Amino acid sequence: MVATVDTMQRFDERVAHITSFAAVEQSPVFLHGRFVRKPGRDEPLWPPDSAGLLIAHNTRIDRAGRFALTNLDTTLRRVWTAELPLSDAPSDGYMRTSIWPLPGRLLLAGELATLDGEIVRRDVHVVSVELSTGTVSAWNLQRDGPP
Repeated sequence: MVATVDTMQRFDERVAHITSFAAVEQSPVFLHGRFVRKPGRDEPLWPPDSAGLLIAHNTRIDRAGRFALTNLDTTLRRVWTAELPLSDAPSDGYMRTSIWPLPGRLLLAGELATLDGEIVRRDVHVVSVELSTGTVSAWNLQRDGPP
C-alpha cells in the first residue's frame, strides 16, 4: 500500500494526516504481516546484500496456519516465500517465535501446534532460512528429528 500524507492543523499544532491508501500493483497482501525486526530493537531487519524487505506473516488464522517469511524487492514484489513449521497465531502462542540474524540466513525458534485427537501438541522447532533463496531447514527438538 502507498499512503498519501497531508499536513493538517489542529489548533496551534501541525500534524501529519493520512488521506488515502492505494494498493501497489502486483504486491502481495499479508495476513498479520509485519516487518522482521532486529532482535531487541524496534527497527526492520534488512536482508544483507539486498535492497528489499523481510515480512513475517501467517498463512491462515486457524490452528492449521503457519508462520511464513516473505522477501520483497524494492518494487514490493515477492522474491520468495518460506512457509515454516511454526505456529504464530496470537491466540495460540505460548512460546513466541524468536528470530536471530546470522550471516546469510535467519535462525528461528518457536512452536508448532498440532491436534492429536482433541489434544493440542506443541513441539519446539529450530528453523534456518537461507536469505538468498528462502530455503528452509528445520529440526523438531522434542522428537529429535525433522518436522
